[in-house]
Amino acid sequence: ASETAKLLINTIRKMASALRPSMLDELGLNASLEWQCKEFASRNNIPCSFKPAKDDQGLSPEMITTIFRICQESLENISQHSEATQVSVNAEVNEKEIKLGIIDNGKGFEVDRQKNALGLIGMRERANAINGHLHIESNPGKGTSVFVVVPRR
Repeated sequence: ASETAKLLINTIRKMASALRPSMLDELGLNASLEWQCKEFASRNNIPCSFKPAKDDQGLSPEMITTIFRICQESLENISQHSEATQVSVNAEVNEKEIKLGIIDNGKGFEVDRQKNALGLIGMRERANAINGHLHIESNPGKGTSVFVVVPRR
């Protein structure tokens, strides 16, 4: 089963990179994440606030794509599972690292019980692929926070 999972993850990774939105190159990280928040809000009727990074210049296309995809997956999880009424996405870029936080006020879950859910594995794998780290904080009834920290090369 482990080999099948690895094959599946690699196949999904290849497909996802082939489907990279051109918007990421044209607009950069902030504008793409802001667009994603607005799309999420209009599709799900859940307010989504966005706090942009002060400076999103000089990031590699791989980093931008990965951060975008993790945000996308996280918002998808929120729409399917959380019953949230408010979401915020916060980006921060400094000379050392890129940080992204996706926070909702939904029903939450027990992280230890769900850490091997396919969506969470995919987000963790994406972060690992660019030497980043994914951290999830959640408790039943307390909402969920997903944090990604990626060192700048």
